Amino acid sequence: KRVLVSAPAYLAAGSPLREPTDLLHHRCLVHDAQPEWVFSSDDTPIVMRPPAAATSDSMGFLLQSCIAGGGVALLPAYVCQPSVAVGRLVELLPGWEIPPYEMMLIFPNLTNQSKAQAAFRYYVNTFDFSAFAVGR
Repeated sequence: KRVLVSAPAYLAAGSPLREPTDLLHHRCLVHDAQPEWVFSSDDTPIVMRPPAAATSDSMGFLLQSCIAGGGVALLPAYVCQPSVAVGRLVELLPGWEIPPYEMMLIFPNLTNQSKAQAAFRYYVNTFDFSAFAVGR
């Protein structure tokens, strides 16, 4: 699951954020791999390229920039949930659906994998991401 988040201080100083198009008036912290953000309500998708105040391929950088009040970020819930839980970040646009972030585990073959590879693959395949369901 991905979540749109921002620091309370950033929100207090900026214009209201009630719908995705309001992001055009905000500083957005954008991951290099996801320059387009998709939101849907009533099965009507809105696809947009938010104005990037900063871009990075580091989730950690985007998270810390967001916590510091640098803007609004669309992050995987497992990355930002601890900060939301303690009030450093606030979930935005809770009435809008955001497609989940899909991850793939790629490896050469199953024939000659090490015990460590097999254990890691098992861990990833059985990990319960529901613990990171923010705000729902």
